[in-house]
Amino acid sequence: MKRKNTDDRRVRLVELTAKGRAIITKTFREHAAAMEEAAAILSKEERLMLLRLLKKLGKGGEEDESRNSG
Repeated sequence: MKRKNTDDRRVRLVELTAKGRAIITKTFREHAAAMEEAAAILSKEERLMLLRLLKKLGKGGEEDESRNSG
């Protein structure tokens, strides 16, 4: 669903329809289950390490993005 912003004509506000939200919810559930299944072979310590490394990668990406946009 698209709407115009009344304060700024350059802006378009976008929002998912109920059907779109349902698709996103279903897809996320399926993705989460697949990730859980994939991580099942890891020990608790390995899962924690993986989470720390993924967070570090995410923060590194944020830093790169802020450097490139400034």
